[in-house]
Amino acid sequence: MARRKDRHDDVWADDIWLDDCGDKVVDSRKVRRHRKAKSSYFTLPTIRKTLFFVVPAAALAIGSAVLLPWVYSATFSDRPEAAPSYYSAVSADDLADPDTSVSLRVPSSDLIDSGYLALINRHYSLPVMPSRTEMKSAYPSLPVLREDIKVHSTVYDALADLLEAAASEGVGPFQIISGFRDYEHQRRLHARNPRSMFSLPAGHSEHHTGLAVDIVPSSATPGGGALSIQLDGSSECERWLTDNSWRFGFILRYPEGRSNITGVAFEPWHFRYVGSPHAYYMWRYDLTLEEYLQRLATEGIIEVVHGERRYEIRYFDDSYGTVYVPEGRDFLLSNNNSGGYIVTAWTYQ
Repeated sequence: MARRKDRHDDVWADDIWLDDCGDKVVDSRKVRRHRKAKSSYFTLPTIRKTLFFVVPAAALAIGSAVLLPWVYSATFSDRPEAAPSYYSAVSADDLADPDTSVSLRVPSSDLIDSGYLALINRHYSLPVMPSRTEMKSAYPSLPVLREDIKVHSTVYDALADLLEAAASEGVGPFQIISGFRDYEHQRRLHARNPRSMFSLPAGHSEHHTGLAVDIVPSSATPGGGALSIQLDGSSECERWLTDNSWRFGFILRYPEGRSNITGVAFEPWHFRYVGSPHAYYMWRYDLTLEEYLQRLATEGIIEVVHGERRYEIRYFDDSYGTVYVPEGRDFLLSNNNSGGYIVTAWTYQ
């Protein structure tokens, strides 16, 4: 009977045996298994298994290398970096040079903010309260109810033009019964009837900006009862204001049937200055300020031809902190107070 050689023998392995005569015998079964193990990497089943895992992995790696740059570009193509060809990015230090004629990509905080398109309603308050010293007195040049009524200086000039046009067309007379209101004034007004749909909480009133005014026919006064009872928008004077105020940069801020959007009941006397061409566009397409700003944010750019000017109105998301200023054109910038900036540039036709 064959006996197995000791394991400590370095010459013979477990596949070598000694028979009864002392001769070496090779275990052919183990040899076959060893040979099979050495050659199994090149068998057809093994190759198939290898290809099954390797080919998809290689395809995934190649696909990622090709598609990822395209996906990144498509995802972020709306960022300010993807500006039209006539925009270029340069250092914000060039702002210090008044003769600079190149386009600028600059921090929005470094530009003059007109605020004409600031959204102020029940959801968005005015973060910084202007003071009365920043406003211009409407008295005695404009027809006002009280001598202490003040408005934004831009609104003052626009109101003078509007009232002059109305008089020349035989409409009126009108009276300005409210303009700028400070925080305390609005707080007292709202406290009289906190649930009123005609009054907003302090900090949320457009009157804080001086850009909003209440204009009524001279026959209607606060002493004659609530304005909502006296005025319904149907008189000749009221209709003229609604139909013509856009010519001077004003919009009827709280139109009839839109309280679900504006949060305020119909006020045929409340007009807000937004400037051209915004007032024209909103009048033409029957949009509230909320709807107009939403359209701008959605479309990104709106072009308007109005009078002798061709306007390009662009929206920039405030999260980037920078805006593009166009080359060789006049422009205005306004924070919309709801997450973005609007740059209004124009050329003459």
